[in-house]
Amino acid sequence: MNTNSPTFCKMAHLGLNLDMSGMVQPCTISSYWIKDKDNNHMKLNKNTAEEAWNNEGRRQFVKNLDNGIKQKACDLCWKVEESGAQSQRMTWNKMLEHVEPSQEQPRVMVVKPGNKCNNACRSCNSHTSSAWYKDAYAMTDKKIPYKEWLKFYTSHRETYKNNTGLEKTLNKWQDKIVFWDLYGGEPLIIPMTYKIINESIAKNTAKDQMLQIHTNGMVYDPNLITLASKFKSFKFGYSIDAIGSKNDYVRKLSKWQNILGNLLKYRQEMKQHDHMELTIRTCSTPFNVYYLDEFYDFFTYQTPVRIGSPTIVNDAPRTDISYLPNNVKQVVIEKLLNYEKADERYLGWINQTIKWLKFDPPEHQKYQNSFVDFNRQLDNIRKETFVEVMPDYATLFRV
Repeated sequence: MNTNSPTFCKMAHLGLNLDMSGMVQPCTISSYWIKDKDNNHMKLNKNTAEEAWNNEGRRQFVKNLDNGIKQKACDLCWKVEESGAQSQRMTWNKMLEHVEPSQEQPRVMVVKPGNKCNNACRSCNSHTSSAWYKDAYAMTDKKIPYKEWLKFYTSHRETYKNNTGLEKTLNKWQDKIVFWDLYGGEPLIIPMTYKIINESIAKNTAKDQMLQIHTNGMVYDPNLITLASKFKSFKFGYSIDAIGSKNDYVRKLSKWQNILGNLLKYRQEMKQHDHMELTIRTCSTPFNVYYLDEFYDFFTYQTPVRIGSPTIVNDAPRTDISYLPNNVKQVVIEKLLNYEKADERYLGWINQTIKWLKFDPPEHQKYQNSFVDFNRQLDNIRKETFVEVMPDYATLFRV
């Protein structure tokens, strides 16, 4: 392990990301998928998590990062760092600094046990949310019937259902795991989330483990905080991208009043536990970036809850704020910086978003209309209207 390498990534040494598709990666950011000796993607419905961990290709991937090789699969981090913002790699290096790797198994488990979800967020897709299936199909050329098209997602729906082999492996690894990072879909409606939590408690390993859950806030579980209290620490990432009617537009099937009500109940329960942290997580996307100032205002002054710095989304031009037209980016930057309550705390909070807006990505001119073109298409499918929900922002695109 070469911590002095300019491309060193502690997560690569420690982690395994079990994707909702059943495929496996070293982390949530890399586009590197672990493959077998025949160059086929390893999948947890036919391969074991142990095979993925011991895979020679994965080990070489880690060695390359230790040797200063800026691998193409890690471009999402390299681009963020090039903009001057802090990448996920840098965050992990700091967060996991004192965790020693194990050759035998991962010590950080990122688990996304399927894509079952109760929201169809505009910045999302059918890979991550089952609620996206019909919209995604509507956007295809429909050369095959819907039921035939849906077969592509069989592994998303089936891989983690009663996967006793995987469950045995995770249980065997319990003693050395220091961090469970649980996603969905929506993890609070997926049974494996609770299998992991309950097994950690039953084996008495929870007291030495960090637990993090990412939720969209649509589910209130009266037992969750009691269960989470058994862990060494608990971070509850409450994902919200907009407030009020804008939330319901950006996140189809989401109901703002339900989300806010559940948030207040969880916040009250977590006040009883010093080792818990509730954080509002938002992503800077073209769907909400114009309103991040009012988002900050709401959760800082109107309903005070800790809010984490907005996460940069750069997986596709349509969801990447750096690909917005330059005239739009400039107006957004000016609006965010002219927030009437701007102070050092706010400027620190918005800093990465501003840096990313100023970044000039490859093929910017080619993709600068990808957001508005995609959003218009989705509006037509969902019978919704960007102009009605966000009129001042929509005028910037002349739509």
